[in-house]
Formats: sequence, structure tokens, C-alpha cells
Amino acid sequence: MIPCAEFEALLLDYPELDAGSRARAAAHAAACAACRAFLAAQLEADRALTAYFAGAHAPAALRTAVRARIERPSPFPEILDFLGWSALSAAAAALAAAFAPSPAPAITAAVIAASLAFGLRSAIDLES
Repeated sequence: MIPCAEFEALLLDYPELDAGSRARAAAHAAACAACRAFLAAQLEADRALTAYFAGAHAPAALRTAVRARIERPSPFPEILDFLGWSALSAAAAALAAAFAPSPAPAITAAVIAASLAFGLRSAIDLES
């Protein structure tokens, strides 16, 4: 038999319990008078609340009102991500320019162009 504390924890999810958990709860309730009374009180409260709120419907404007109050996520993390990748790209271009052999200006220009293209693509993604 399961302990009373475990039985009470099972009751929190009673409607969603699988067959095995329901059987363990039922076996415990059959053997323990206090938990059986507790289960009966919980089921009665559930029935009463279900009956009381059976005809209740939220107003149609509620969804709009709730959505208006929910904060929109901040674009700040995306902006920081964009700045971080841009800085990383610039650092890679600077390292390429510093350590590359003589045709470095062409390579550096290509890296910088690629960095700018990535940055513009990221900026466009942020706006959509």
C-alpha cells in the first residue's frame, strides 16, 4: 500500500492518472478510511465546481484584452546577438588582415563584404 502522502500527491492529477496509478490510489482509498473520505470530499468539490461553472463563458473581448496586456518579448536579445556576430566577423576580418600574406586587401575586402551581408540579413530578420 502506498503512503498517505503519495496518495494525496496522486489526487492532484487524479483526472489525468493512468490506469495503474488510479488502481494504486483506489487500493489505498479502499484500505484507508481517512484517505477515502479525503478522496470523496475532493470528488464532491470537483462535481460542485463543475456544475457551478457549467454555463459560464468568457466574454468574446476577453482574449483581445488579455493579449493586449501581455508584454511582447523584447528585441534586445536579438540585437545583442546581431552585435555579437558582427563583432566576431569584424575580429575575423582584422585577424585575416593582420596575418595574411600580401594579397590581404582582397581577402579582407571579401571577409568584410561577407560580414556586412550577414549583418544586413540578420537586421532584416530582426525587423520581420
